[in-house]
Amino acid sequence: MYFGNILNESNNIDKEFTSPEELFEYMKSNIKYKNFDKLMSAYEVYHTKKGSCHDQCEFENYIFNKLKISHDRLFLIEHNNDNNPGGRTHTLLYFIKNNKYYWFENSWGGNKGIFEYDSLSDMKKDIKSKMLSESNYKFIEFAKVKNVKVGMNLQEYVDACLK
Repeated sequence: MYFGNILNESNNIDKEFTSPEELFEYMKSNIKYKNFDKLMSAYEVYHTKKGSCHDQCEFENYIFNKLKISHDRLFLIEHNNDNNPGGRTHTLLYFIKNNKYYWFENSWGGNKGIFEYDSLSDMKKDIKSKMLSESNYKFIEFAKVKNVKVGMNLQEYVDACLK
């Protein structure tokens, strides 16, 4: 199901959010995790109230853009001992406020919340530690989310982020 271009959806999401904390409380109560199929738009996540980490991050990105809060998205993929990608993937949003970095997370099970760090490096170290503690993989690659489009399958999404 495709509801339209994420860039032209401002009239389709009727809830107004005023802060990351308000958005997090809304998502925690209303947006449930679902396995990834095709990249959903912010509108789809909002109206179906479900989405993978990649989908939920599209919704978060849309709202943070509306709030005009400095933020970015990170894509993660596990690597095996040969350092070849092949494990789990994850996408998250972080924002910057008062020279601090905040990991905004709704979709990753026991790691839901807004977590504060002194630097992007500290944030990545913590996320890497958490991800590898749940895995048989040894390496995590981080990449900025870029060139992604609603409707992409997982391989297309991964390829876009890793280019």
